[in-house]
This record gives sequence, structure tokens and C-alpha cells, in this order.
Amino acid sequence: MLGILFYLIPNFYFPTIYFNCCDGYNIFFNDIFTSKIRYKYLILTHDFIFLSFYAIIAYRRLTIIGGYNYMSELKINWQRLVSEGETCPRCGSTEENLEKAVSSLEKSINPLGLNVVLNKKKLSVEEFENSPLDSNLISINDKPLKYWINGKVGESQCCDICGPNDCRTVTINGETYEEIPAELIIKAGLKAASDMIDSKKEKSCCDQSSSASNSTQCC
Repeated sequence: MLGILFYLIPNFYFPTIYFNCCDGYNIFFNDIFTSKIRYKYLILTHDFIFLSFYAIIAYRRLTIIGGYNYMSELKINWQRLVSEGETCPRCGSTEENLEKAVSSLEKSINPLGLNVVLNKKKLSVEEFENSPLDSNLISINDKPLKYWINGKVGESQCCDICGPNDCRTVTINGETYEEIPAELIIKAGLKAASDMIDSKKEKSCCDQSSSASNSTQCC
């Protein structure tokens, strides 16, 4: 808004301006309309103020909110069995729910200076047979989904792709899920994002306290 005001201020009169040239002479400008040099100087000054103002606003948005200097990453990792290009039905449904959850989280936490990064990993048949419960595993910031939602991991029979091996389930509040709903992923993601913001604020607060004094206590 301030930058716009600089453009709206009338330029019909400005105080007398003196310029010291390289040859030591002073050039005196009385009227803006009779001096093209002075007019261009004022326009460039306005442009500089306008761009500087919005550059400061953009910078402050990244540094003040939550204490971020750059976009921090909320990392979501998901792995599942892929055999001959196919996966089991519960993993396929979980992938669709995961995409919806990521889209929702981006809209919620991007304004806070957080960016959602989704990584998908394929498990081979050998890897799955060695550890079946590693399939359809979601982790957020290197912690499993069950950590964020106070859930419990179980197992149940799946399909022909998984063979005789039981696949991962998640139980929360007495309800067991074979495919992970988008709502649970969003809930876990928001909790993880809240932890990131609290951690950044605490770090910023402690940094300010330590710079102000040598006290070992944090605010």
C-alpha cells in the first residue's frame, strides 16, 4: 500500500535539488517539467522505493512467521509392494488417499512457510517377503504414522499379489483400517507441522536469549 501511495503523490512540485557533477559544477533544476533529467531521476526513485518496499514485505513473510529463513520441508515417505507393475488393493487405495492428503496439507501449511515433500518407494517381492509389514508404511518426518495418531500396527490377510503374507493394518480408537484414510494422514501431517513450528519458535527464542545474555536458560 505504501508503494502505491508513492505513485499517487502528485509530482507537480518538488523542493529544489542540486546535483554535483564530475566536473565540479552545480546544476540547478527549478521545474520538473523543464528538466527531463530530473523527471527521470524522480521516476527511478519511485520505482526503487516501490520495489524495495515489496521486497521487504516478501522477506519478512519468510523470516517473521514461525522464524523461517527458507521454506522448511514436511517430509512424507510411503513404501509399498510392487510386483510386475502391480500392487495390492489396499496399497492402491492408500496411494489415492495419500495424494488427496498431500494436496490438503499443502493448502494448509504453505502459508506458514512449510512445504510438503512426498517420496514414494517401491518394495521388491524379496523385500516384502522378508518384512511384510514394511509395505503400506507411511512415515512423516522420519516417524511412522502410528506415532502421530496414537495408533497400533496390526496385520491381516490381503490378496494374491501378497501371497500367504499378511499385510499391514492400523488401529486407532478401536477401529482398524487396511487402507489408510486421507483424514488420518492429514491429522498426522498437521501434528508434525505443529511440532516443526514450535521447534522453530523455541530455537529462535533461545537464539535471541543467548545473544542478549550468557544465561543458559531459554525463554
